[in-house]
Amino acid sequence: MLTSNTPETPNETPESSIAPAAPVELDFSSPALPIRDFAGAADFPQGILGFHVNIGGVTGIVTEIVKHSIKVTTPEREVQRFNAFALRKLYGPAPRIEPAPSRQDDPAPMPVASAAVAEPQENTPAEPERHFIEEPDFSTPVQPIDQWTRRADFPKCVFGAHVDVAGYSGIVVEIVKQSLKVRSQEGDMRSYNIAVLRKLYGGS
Repeated sequence: MLTSNTPETPNETPESSIAPAAPVELDFSSPALPIRDFAGAADFPQGILGFHVNIGGVTGIVTEIVKHSIKVTTPEREVQRFNAFALRKLYGPAPRIEPAPSRQDDPAPMPVASAAVAEPQENTPAEPERHFIEEPDFSTPVQPIDQWTRRADFPKCVFGAHVDVAGYSGIVVEIVKQSLKVRSQEGDMRSYNIAVLRKLYGGS
């Protein structure tokens, strides 16, 4: 529920209420209008006094507006309170995104959100440095992959090695996360899962 317990500021008094001279008539015969129809208006929240509204499934007549609190009386004569700021934020129009002033040396203007709605950017971790063998040496002897998977320093030890994996031979030109990139002398490239290789060829 969008009820609010917003504390009162010291320079305001409990009597600062916007209400008509006469009590609001509780007429529930008209359909309840969604609060979204009012939240973006310039006279919100004062303009909804006396209206039959629907706020997040709670329907009732807006009978009083005290400071930033909207009081809604339901057909069961229960009084619900809602914070006007929260309602405007949830149901009001989306903030406008204005283009940043462009300079002559800029390639193109980019849309920039206003400072009031801009969110802090999260620090994204830098991508780890990748090592790739551009010109593999195929003159080195071919060794079965199980000669490497049995080693404790696998897969690091196999980087740059000329290996044979189930009949496919090539140079391990890159290790990316959990995969070996093996390039054949013909220029083909295959990827092999490190965990699978260790399981199949690691031995007991």
